[in-house]
Amino acid sequence: MKKQTIIIIQILALIFSFVSCSLLPSDSSPVSSSFFAMDTIMDLKIYSDSDKLTGEIEAMVRELENKYSTTNESGYIYNINNEGFSDTDAEANEIFKRAFELCEMTDGALDISILPLVEEWGFTSKEYKVPSKDRITDILKNVDFRRITITEKGVSVEAGMKIDLGSVLKGYTSSKIIDFLHSKGIKSAIINLGGNVHALGRKPDGSLWNVGIKDPFSEDTFGILKCENKAIITSGGYERYFEEDGKTYWHILDPSTGSPADSGLVSVTVIGTDAMLCDGISTAFFVMGLDKAISLWKNLSDIDLVLVDKDKNIYVTEGIKDLFSLSGNYSFGKFEVITRD
Repeated sequence: MKKQTIIIIQILALIFSFVSCSLLPSDSSPVSSSFFAMDTIMDLKIYSDSDKLTGEIEAMVRELENKYSTTNESGYIYNINNEGFSDTDAEANEIFKRAFELCEMTDGALDISILPLVEEWGFTSKEYKVPSKDRITDILKNVDFRRITITEKGVSVEAGMKIDLGSVLKGYTSSKIIDFLHSKGIKSAIINLGGNVHALGRKPDGSLWNVGIKDPFSEDTFGILKCENKAIITSGGYERYFEEDGKTYWHILDPSTGSPADSGLVSVTVIGTDAMLCDGISTAFFVMGLDKAISLWKNLSDIDLVLVDKDKNIYVTEGIKDLFSLSGNYSFGKFEVITRD
């Protein structure tokens, strides 16, 4: 009887050990990967016991890049810009429709037809120049997202127009990656697509992810955001710019003026579960400025913001006020929590 009791205890101990191990992350070390795509460095950190996922994700990103590149002759964008039309599959049609809706939502502060102006300023070729006012006025005649036609068969633009999905594509891509990881049963991961951060779940130890937000005035971070299952996407003039005659010209252009946005905001971070929305809204809010951005935010229930203006004032929306903290001895103007009241 005593021998049988010992055997039973050993079996129970073995079962408990197996269950305990299955509950703990067997993948305490992440599978990491970095590659260059969509004109930026992309970093993946996935807590998984499979090293195949990063390769599958890179292939997925490459496919999206080829489809929506402005220079790939077999892609949708290239055909639209050079032929005036491209047929689209169901996924492409949905991406174009959502991009168009974001343009409408922001009343054109985001405009996917702004490519001719971006080219004229030299941000695509890196041959930077300040166009004349007459040249800008002339190009603006062909910048208007409302003249893009999207049907179930495809997308077309009027003569002289060109489009670019660069303001929303990385957001769409990160959501697609997160959905893919969900489908593979991954519970913990964080990806960074050139500053577009997307967190899946929490860290394996159960704690929240800490995401740094870059200081628009230096190479440091000015704030840390704790998060889970969120996209954290920042638009700032510091990302790409040139200087001429002592003046800085950044790549985020105002579709209403044809010149770099001058709204008073220098950094816009949008936090939410819909990365494509966050991506497009971050650009639009940078163009719109503080008051208009907050006004529109009050009608959007599923995003939060961290805004910095040219005087180093910081504005944080109420939904993340307890999750955001300033870094070290960061010097700033005022710190204000924005509410929907």
